Amino acid sequence: PEYFTDYEIKLTNEDRRWYINRAEYYIIENVFNKKEILDLNLIVEKYDSETVKGSVVGKESSEAISQNYRNSDVFFIEDDEKIKSFETKIVDTVTKVNENIFNLNLTSYMDPQYTVYKEDQYFDWHPDGPFGIMDARGMNCIPSYLQWRKLSAVLALTDPSKSPGGDFHIVLSGSHPDNCMHTIRLDAGSMILFPAFLSHRVTPVITGARKTLVYWFCG
Repeated sequence: PEYFTDYEIKLTNEDRRWYINRAEYYIIENVFNKKEILDLNLIVEKYDSETVKGSVVGKESSEAISQNYRNSDVFFIEDDEKIKSFETKIVDTVTKVNENIFNLNLTSYMDPQYTVYKEDQYFDWHPDGPFGIMDARGMNCIPSYLQWRKLSAVLALTDPSKSPGGDFHIVLSGSHPDNCMHTIRLDAGSMILFPAFLSHRVTPVITGARKTLVYWFCG
């Protein structure tokens, strides 16, 4: 068909089982050591002058800011050979964790998003995917040539001490309302993986800058 409509059409049997019995998130500490993360920061910093205000589906970046929904600086990095030398380890790590924890049918990943949150910048509650549009019936649908975002991977480039505030909050769908929100503070070089549909946010940075490299794995 030209469009896949509803989750059931696109998900494999393995994916359906995962949506019923899924891990909420998984943290890998020290994916890169201090020297490696310093080298990676030196590589991505050249993109600081090229970042743009992040937008969200259905909203321009200016609208997202005016509605207090999102205010962050982003840049999608394409064909950077120096980044790819780090990317191999990131992809291998995500692949191994997915095989043992999430068991998702993943076939590709998107170019990494370099994200910077400076003073007073934030991103309110949102999911990363599945990334699609709504059809006339109000159901999720997506062009057949696109793929669902299934797994998000966020690599911390800076330590929490460098950007007070800027906390990462995630809501666990299977938890009691009294304790469904977890606060995650990743050290530089560590990475969190979580299902793309889980709602999460970054609270306003008080001072300094919070920097991450975000990958979305699709299928």
